[in-house]
Amino acid sequence: MKIERLFIKAFGGLENLQLEFFPEMQIVYGINEIEKTIIKTFIKTMFYGFRGMDHSLETNPRKKYLPRDGRVMEGYIVFSHQGLSYRLEKQFADRKAQDRTNLSLKASGETIDLKNPDQPGQELFNISETEFLNTAFMENVFIDNENLQDLDRGNIGYLAEIEQKISDLKEDLKQSLKQDQVHGSFNQEIAGLEKDLIELQNRETSLRLQNEQHQKLKLADRFEKFKKLEKSLEHSEQNAAQGSTNVLRNKSISAKELTEIANQRQQTVQALSEFEIRENLLVQRMQEQEKFREQAKKKVSTIVEERSRLQYLKQKTAERNPKTFKKPGISYASFIPLVIAEIFFLIGGLVFRSNKPVISTILIVLAVLLPFLMVFVYYLLQRRYENQIRQYHERIRKHEIRTIKIENGLQKLEWEVNQVEDRLQQLKLDQEIAEEAVEIAEKEYEKQLTELKYLIRPFFKELPTDDQLDLAIQSLREQTVDSIHNQEEIKRIKQQMLDLQGDYSTAEFYQAYQEAQEWLIQQQAELRTFPEFSESHIFSQLEGIQESRIVMLEKLAELRSELSQLTKTQINTVELENELERLENILEKSENDYDSLILSLHMLEHSRASFETDIRSQLNQKAADYLSKMTGNQDKGLKIDHDYHIKLQSDSDFYEQAFNNVGLFDQINLAFRLALTELLQDSSGMIPLILDDPFSQLDQNRIGLSLKLLQSLSEEQNRQIILFTNQPSLLDLANQKTKIIKL
Repeated sequence: MKIERLFIKAFGGLENLQLEFFPEMQIVYGINEIEKTIIKTFIKTMFYGFRGMDHSLETNPRKKYLPRDGRVMEGYIVFSHQGLSYRLEKQFADRKAQDRTNLSLKASGETIDLKNPDQPGQELFNISETEFLNTAFMENVFIDNENLQDLDRGNIGYLAEIEQKISDLKEDLKQSLKQDQVHGSFNQEIAGLEKDLIELQNRETSLRLQNEQHQKLKLADRFEKFKKLEKSLEHSEQNAAQGSTNVLRNKSISAKELTEIANQRQQTVQALSEFEIRENLLVQRMQEQEKFREQAKKKVSTIVEERSRLQYLKQKTAERNPKTFKKPGISYASFIPLVIAEIFFLIGGLVFRSNKPVISTILIVLAVLLPFLMVFVYYLLQRRYENQIRQYHERIRKHEIRTIKIENGLQKLEWEVNQVEDRLQQLKLDQEIAEEAVEIAEKEYEKQLTELKYLIRPFFKELPTDDQLDLAIQSLREQTVDSIHNQEEIKRIKQQMLDLQGDYSTAEFYQAYQEAQEWLIQQQAELRTFPEFSESHIFSQLEGIQESRIVMLEKLAELRSELSQLTKTQINTVELENELERLENILEKSENDYDSLILSLHMLEHSRASFETDIRSQLNQKAADYLSKMTGNQDKGLKIDHDYHIKLQSDSDFYEQAFNNVGLFDQINLAFRLALTELLQDSSGMIPLILDDPFSQLDQNRIGLSLKLLQSLSEEQNRQIILFTNQPSLLDLANQKTKIIKL
């Protein structure tokens, strides 16, 4: 069998992927790990379907490979087998029973019927799913003895299930007898509920009759109130027609006219207030003008005083001569007395040196200190001269500053006088404007007052004076309020009468009252003078009756439904006995099948022994040959022990694969699988070999030898080999005969 082409429309994370394969060895480069896993799973599921019934996403492959966008999993594979080309199409649903499988011949399109559509590979290749996976995808090598034990355990479970069904049928037979008793209790409970419903109906009729009595009595009460309101309406209309006999000329004044008078009165008051404000503002402007005049007079007098003072200071300054000071000095003639005095003191000191040493010392000291004393006196005179000069200049400076201050003050006073004069001019203009505003406000007040008198003139026999205007307007307001109150009272009474009438006209209301009286007289024998219960109590009782009726009807319907269901689901005792007999026969047959299974297990054990004697040595020899070709070492060999573990043999000792490197482990598995496939399958039915980066742990030399071995096997056995890889170095090591598919 050889795969020619596959197309994945939607499967896992792949969409619209198409791959074209060659019949010999080829390397598919550029697919990541996830895509390789999806492609291998797609090939397996196309031929043998999904495994697993778990509902979780992790362990159920049908859910695991469902596209995320919710699309349907589907695709097809074109393959050749025994000289014919086939096209296998599959569409996967949520359950296996809903899957769609279509197998047809590629050339003619003729559809081929399949006995097992879920696993067409079983029918086409005559190999099981486990054998297909072990030969095509290079899974771990072992003989699954546990599968036989699982089959044994499954049969034991099936027998236990049949025994449980027999026990359940016996229990159902007991329950069927109890259902007859339940059927009778249901009928009794239904009869009780129907009786309670009749009692509720009678109770509801009595309460509704009392409620009708309430309505008739309320209608009569409303009619009595209606008659009283009619009398009140007549009395109010008479009071409104009488009116008041005061000084008013017109007895009726509308609210609109009263509002106009009030608004005009307000405008008149506002005009008067505006007139008074303008008049007060005029007085204020006149007072301010007088105040500024007084300030101007004061400032002018101050200017005159300051100018007189300044003139006096200037005159005194002009009359006074500048004062002169003589600077102290020392002349040469002044040193003559000093020299004479020193000579005198020195001679005296020398004369008294012998007999009066103290006086001699004093005279000598005086002679020495006399020049210094002369210098000190000169210094004091010089300091006195400088102080006099400084004080004189200071007095002159202060006099000048005082003069400047007076001049500045005069300038400031003159500026203030100018400001006051400007302010007086402005106040004069403001006074003129205020006088005009007062005149305008006075005219406006007189105008508004005239309009007010014009508005109230029609309502008085004599026009009131200005002092009586407020009293006259108040009288109008009181008259209007009384009239409005009478109108509102009449309107309220009419509205109450309409409310009492309800939907009745006056004639219909009288007619309904007469009918209510007649009904009360007719029902007098059956009813009390007044109802037994209040109206609210009757309403609550009626609501309770409605709720109780609904509950009873629901319970009655539920009981009838359960009774009907019980009647439908009740199983006849004869049917239960027949089913029990049938299951006992099935149990007996299954026990016979179980004995046959035990015999089959013994036969499998015999086949295993035959494998030990006939095939094991050939398998070891071929696997060792393949391993030698892949490693380039002739000294190593392979051996399978009695527990079906692959081991290396060196001399007479055995070493498990776990003690060797990972690359050698992969080569051993590949060698054993190639040998097993060659022994068990003929060349015409060879399954393609699909490898997934089997040389990732090998060095360059062993990779080249392994590729060479695979290429030779593909040519010798006419077997298709598909090698998926992401290693670019593998492309360089492949020979020219190896086909390369780059994605």
